Amino acid sequence: MKLDNPMTGLELTAVLPSLRTERGQRYHDLLLQWKPSFAAIDVPLDIVTEDAGDLMMQDPEVLYMEDRTVMEKLGGLQRKNVFGKETTTVRASLYLVLDTEVAARAGRINESSLVRLWRKAFDIQTRAAGRLMAEQLPDL
Repeated sequence: MKLDNPMTGLELTAVLPSLRTERGQRYHDLLLQWKPSFAAIDVPLDIVTEDAGDLMMQDPEVLYMEDRTVMEKLGGLQRKNVFGKETTTVRASLYLVLDTEVAARAGRINESSLVRLWRKAFDIQTRAAGRLMAEQLPDL
């Protein structure tokens, strides 16, 4: 999974259950509320969900994916044993992905986890900007 952020390759990736459910909609709405805050520090939002392909409410600035391989790689799938039968469900979670590695993870999607991930993203972005500026200094 190669990402497209030009400065650091940092992106906020959310793994969500079906957006047709109330729970999925609630998480989706919270993420869209926080999208401008992450965009202000140049961190785009990706949403990986079970039913991204046929939804009409998608935000054109958000990358929506329907990819169980990405969910599996990030650890967004949860296996449960229900009445003796194993099932796999999507665990709603957030990931700061730096290039191809997970830089930070939040197992819950709520205001406090978004604040924590925003701070981590801000730290990564400011360090990258500092390195970029240092490279531009003339040699003395």
